[in-house]
Amino acid sequence: MKNKRLALLIAGIASVSMLFSACNSNNDTESEVVPEETTAAAETSEIVATQPPADQLMTEEAVSSEEITESKLFNVVEKVTADVEWAQLDRISDPDIMNEFFKLDADNENYNDILVMQCPMSAVIAEIILIDAKDGQVDAAKADLEARKEKLINVDAFYPDSKTIAEDSIVGVYNNIAYFIAGENAAESEQVLLKELENQGY
Repeated sequence: MKNKRLALLIAGIASVSMLFSACNSNNDTESEVVPEETTAAAETSEIVATQPPADQLMTEEAVSSEEITESKLFNVVEKVTADVEWAQLDRISDPDIMNEFFKLDADNENYNDILVMQCPMSAVIAEIILIDAKDGQVDAAKADLEARKEKLINVDAFYPDSKTIAEDSIVGVYNNIAYFIAGENAAESEQVLLKELENQGY
């Protein structure tokens, strides 16, 4: 009987020990989870603190649009492409591309401004180039655009239809503006261009 009581006592002590061990294990787990949550919250706070206000963010599209509208000549091209059917035109502003592909010097001291617009698809011939020349330099600017036309015909136009568009492209002058138009509707576009140059006071 005495041995039986002793066995029961030992079993009770073992049960209590196991219970305390389980509690301690739960406490350890909870103490590990809390710091993780605290760390995540701290990281979130840091991200929010360093995030600039929404009105200070600028997308690449916004930057591109801002760069284009810096040129007053863009308003003229915008009118042409609004009134006449044109492929999408992107502005070419890289000086190296302008020099190597279009044979134009972006830093030409005889230019007040230059705007080169081209369709980004290589299979499509669609270009509008405007040069606002300094007084007495418009003929030199026109000669630069004639050189561009020659390269378009002899080098850049691969397909028969493209060759025709290149050969029918137009180089002209309006006061101090020299212009080059290469596209399916070049003649119609020239009329809109000349009218808009007049409206814009060129």
